[in-house]
Amino acid sequence: MPSLDEKGKLLQGRLDFFDRNIKDLDTGLKSILQSHKDGASKSEKFAKTIKEIASKEEFVDLQEKLFSISDTMSKNAEERKKILCERGEKKILTISKSVQEEIVQPMKLLLKDRQRAMKKLENAHKKFGDPDARKKILTTEPEISPSDMVDMMMCVKNTEEIIDVNFRFFEKQRIIELKVMLEEALRAEMLYHCRALEVLEPVSVAIRSLDADKAMHQMENTLYYMKDTKKQEEKISQKHVYMSKPSE
Repeated sequence: MPSLDEKGKLLQGRLDFFDRNIKDLDTGLKSILQSHKDGASKSEKFAKTIKEIASKEEFVDLQEKLFSISDTMSKNAEERKKILCERGEKKILTISKSVQEEIVQPMKLLLKDRQRAMKKLENAHKKFGDPDARKKILTTEPEISPSDMVDMMMCVKNTEEIIDVNFRFFEKQRIIELKVMLEEALRAEMLYHCRALEVLEPVSVAIRSLDADKAMHQMENTLYYMKDTKKQEEKISQKHVYMSKPSE
């Protein structure tokens, strides 16, 4: 069975390990949320660019598809902000903050209480058991009676019991909170990508239906019309020149 010093090191190490992990996770999740915000902003700009291109496109079928893509990209960006950014800040980062404030910090205070109680009892043992040791311990405490020793020992005992109960709860609770936080992060990612598939898949199918031959024939008709129009204009111009010549 580990001594109290070993126990203290074990518990402190366990707590510090979890504290570092939760802070690293919090930093990583904040970075991911920021990247999603940046991605949503870029998607919105891209949607506007496609809309501008569509407004100048002469092939009607492509123009319609471009407008559809623009609308879809804009909606997808909104979904990204709602599901991954706003939801992430409300649920995931809230859990992280709650864990640090309601689990980690109270356990740190408990360990400090334990260390103070044990140190006080250790000094009392030195004073009570070795009168010469009083000169080596700088303290303003009055003389220690046997009843004081009993009180200090009970304090240490009660502190140990509280520590044991709370650290058992801590070990269970840290797993629960980590599980909830990570599951929520993964669920948000899956939900967003499912929504993205729902809105992007029909547009993708629609783009596939674009007929390049139709665009080519439309260009041919345009060129033929321009050519025919030019011939008619030349005939009219020649006729006008002929009619304007003076008769001999």
